[in-house]
Amino acid sequence: MSPDSPDLVTATTRLSQRVEKLTESIEIQDAQARRTKRLLQAAITVLVLAVLGVFATGYASIQAHEAITTNRHSQVVTCQNANDARAANQTLWTFLIGQSKAETTAEKIALQKLLAYITRLYSAHDCSQLDKKYPLPPAPELGLN
Repeated sequence: MSPDSPDLVTATTRLSQRVEKLTESIEIQDAQARRTKRLLQAAITVLVLAVLGVFATGYASIQAHEAITTNRHSQVVTCQNANDARAANQTLWTFLIGQSKAETTAEKIALQKLLAYITRLYSAHDCSQLDKKYPLPPAPELGLN
């Protein structure tokens, strides 16, 4: 075969076309590989963000639980301190009422009513039931006018 022979030209042309097709195919595969790589990177990024989100949510939940526990403990301590103050007030008023000199039966009854009122007013609250409401008892009618 000579360099100018039609078979050689045809073979060269076909080979050139095949090389062009292979080049196009490689370019398409390269583009697909780049797209796949970007999708994989995006998927990994989303996965990492999701895992970080789960950890952040767990951490926030633990912090909230600790805050609630601390808050509840503070409420119980406050309730206990208030009970101590109520007991001190009750002791003081009981002492003061005991020092009063009732001369008449009406005065003695009034002091007994006042003492019963002081006992109810300054009774201890149940610190295990922090949501329970304790309304103030109505003041007694002492009838000393």
